[in-house]
Amino acid sequence: MRVENCCQALLADLLPTIDPQRSGKCLDVGVGTFAFYCQLFAELGFETIAVEPLPVKKLKQLSDHSQIKLLPICLSNRDGEQTLYLGKFAGLFNSNFSSLSAVKYLHNSGKIRSNLVMSVLMLISCFSLGSRLLPVHRRNFGCSPP
Repeated sequence: MRVENCCQALLADLLPTIDPQRSGKCLDVGVGTFAFYCQLFAELGFETIAVEPLPVKKLKQLSDHSQIKLLPICLSNRDGEQTLYLGKFAGLFNSNFSSLSAVKYLHNSGKIRSNLVMSVLMLISCFSLGSRLLPVHRRNFGCSPP
């Protein structure tokens, strides 16, 4: 079974029916390394925000040439910086298994990096109240009027 393909086909059919004017915003949290739902949302004509702390080259290129707003951050219960524990699978680095949790889980590579984090409340307020997210610069972020 091809779950991603089925889900994307369902969303491609459902979203335009629910919001024919494309006035809503689509949020893809934890985009990962494949099955970019954010790409589908943008192709359907929706304003799209992609949240991915470790964006792969393909996702960066996609956001450079489309209407996708890529936020290279983690969602957390607070704003600022946190340690991101980098993941591995089959002995190799794999960003899909990275976590803000320090718990030694099966796919922890033992490597860490500091990463920007944003609370869900901050994300919602930045994108729901007619404001825009300023570019991430020198490890900070903020909202400003359009």
